[in-house]
Amino acid sequence: MILSHFVFASVVINEIAVDPKTDWDGNGIVGSSNDEWFELYNDGLSEVNLSGWNLSLMDTTNAVEILSGVIFSDGYFTIVNPAGTQNNDGRIILRDNNGIEIDSVTYGNYNDGNITNNAPDGNANNINDECLARNPNGADTNIDKNDFIKTK
Repeated sequence: MILSHFVFASVVINEIAVDPKTDWDGNGIVGSSNDEWFELYNDGLSEVNLSGWNLSLMDTTNAVEILSGVIFSDGYFTIVNPAGTQNNDGRIILRDNNGIEIDSVTYGNYNDGNITNNAPDGNANNINDECLARNPNGADTNIDKNDFIKTK
C-alpha cells in the first residue's frame, strides 16, 4: 500500500497600506512611499517557501516585488517599502514560483473588469483607516468588497 500525504497551504494577501499615516520604516518621515507595506498570511497547515514568488503591483506605477523567505503555518510575512509607489486605487496579484496566481486583491476604482467587487480605496485620513485588511484574517470569498475593511 502506498500512502501519499499532501498538505495544503493557503497564502493570501491579508493587509495593505498604500497611503500610510505611520512611520512604518522608522526613517523619521511619516507617510512617505517607504512606509507602504503588504502583509501575507498563511492559514495552511505547513510552512511555505516564498522563494521565487512575486507580487505584481498594478496602478499608475506598475512594479513587481520578488519575494524570498518562509511563511510559517498560521504566520504572517510583511513586505515594507515594496517596489514602485502604490496609489489609492490598484490591484495586487500574488504568484508562486511557477507563475500561478495564488491570490489577488483589487481596491478603489481600479478597473479589473468588475469595479463593483473591489475593496475600499487605499486613501487614508489618519492612522485609524490607513490599512485595508481581511476581516477576519485570511477571509477569502473571492469578492474583495466583502473580505476587506479599512482599519488601524
